[in-house]
Amino acid sequence: MTKTLADMTPEQRANCVGMWCEVAGQLEILAEPDGMVDYHDTAILHSVKRNGGEYVLAKNVTPRFDLPRAWNPDGTPSAGDWEQA
Repeated sequence: MTKTLADMTPEQRANCVGMWCEVAGQLEILAEPDGMVDYHDTAILHSVKRNGGEYVLAKNVTPRFDLPRAWNPDGTPSAGDWEQA
């Protein structure tokens, strides 16, 4: 079974910042792994299509370890071919 953010420790969640995640069949980028909205365990994701952030229940966020990062957990750019451009 694929792990969601709700199945992870706080340290594991923090390491997922900047990763592509699947939410309801859409790809989003994890911006903040922990949050509380009305006492629900949530994460804040950057929506590529809507160009903004949104709160999503952590149990509905599946990190995509098979895809390259959008950025590193500390906010720095991920290493890649773009550096040579």
